[in-house]
Amino acid sequence: MGGESAAGSPWSYDVVGYHGGDFGLAIAARQTVGILRAMHRPVREIGLDGAPATRAAAEGRSVALFQANPLEIAQHAPQWQEQVARGARNACVPFWELPLVPRSWESILRAMDVILAPSRFIEEACIRVAGAERVLHYPQSVDLPRDVVACREAWGLSPTATLFIVSFDLGSGVDRKNPWGAIEAFRKAFPGGEDVQLVVKTRPWPEVREFSDELERLRGAAADPRIRIVAESLPYADVLRLYASCDVLVSLHRSEGLGLHLLEAMGLGKVVVATGWSGNTDFMTAENSVPVGYSLVAIEPTHPHYVAERGRPGQVWAEPDVGAAARAMRELHDSPARRLALGRAAAIDMATRRACGLSGATFEALEERLGSLPGRSLGAAVWRTRWRLTARGWRRELGLP
Repeated sequence: MGGESAAGSPWSYDVVGYHGGDFGLAIAARQTVGILRAMHRPVREIGLDGAPATRAAAEGRSVALFQANPLEIAQHAPQWQEQVARGARNACVPFWELPLVPRSWESILRAMDVILAPSRFIEEACIRVAGAERVLHYPQSVDLPRDVVACREAWGLSPTATLFIVSFDLGSGVDRKNPWGAIEAFRKAFPGGEDVQLVVKTRPWPEVREFSDELERLRGAAADPRIRIVAESLPYADVLRLYASCDVLVSLHRSEGLGLHLLEAMGLGKVVVATGWSGNTDFMTAENSVPVGYSLVAIEPTHPHYVAERGRPGQVWAEPDVGAAARAMRELHDSPARRLALGRAAAIDMATRRACGLSGATFEALEERLGSLPGRSLGAAVWRTRWRLTARGWRRELGLP
């Protein structure tokens, strides 16, 4: 991998990633493919699930664009190395949720010709490793279906209540996502008698005991007739319908690399109340949402994906102000007009963000940068990373029990 391609020919892209499914990396990969096709760039989709590429390898200048994190790039190397165009330049779009990237990522990140950082928060983390010359900001947006329709009755929700929602995946780290903060804020805001409900949407992991235990803990914390837990693996269209059925999405997260569900809710014209720190500050402002104050503290994760980062100097996350969140939730319940105004502003801003992404400015900058930088070799870093990680190490580093 690496090396210069013939000058003068148009750039083509081998997008390596998870192109199916409803999880964040797959949605991000499809967004990238859509932007490149809107720019009339030749695109091949190379799936990390072993599916064959969508067309033959392109000739001329080519980019192997990895919509995956470094350890997944290494783990799946046998699946993509024989498919990407020979001599392709290498770029990746990493997603991470803390100020410092894991040390196990550094070799592959340094071997990339360019890193496309999906938020300013991730950009700062990558610059620390690879230097500013090799890192570009790649603003993220979402392309939502036009036919998303609210349907409260599908989930047995009140047709009249002000409806709040918390949405997270148990596998993403309950400590980081912090649904407990949102539940506490809801109870502080509404001690009783108000026409309100809180939906807690999560994905169950029955095959992983640790995550199942967290779900039971969540059920105990949400023992309130006004709180409804939806622990189902819903199709993406149904997740969006559930968001559309609610009035306010609450995320008192301790850290987000981006905050895809916040983008989705805002794109649907919903008010977002969320911790005002980390990746979501790229698109949340006081004019289109309600950022919540916080203090920075040392991380105390229990999820295996982050445990190795505990105690590392500089590895911090936010402790959101639950009282401030409760006051914001109360104000939004009391003022439907403010909810409507913030939701409209959010939808307009997200549509503008999407239009800017479709302009292809990031990929024009990428191509210009690749034309001015010498190529690097990715292969050695990939195989060095594979050699360093034992089978047990893979499970630990990839966040598996």
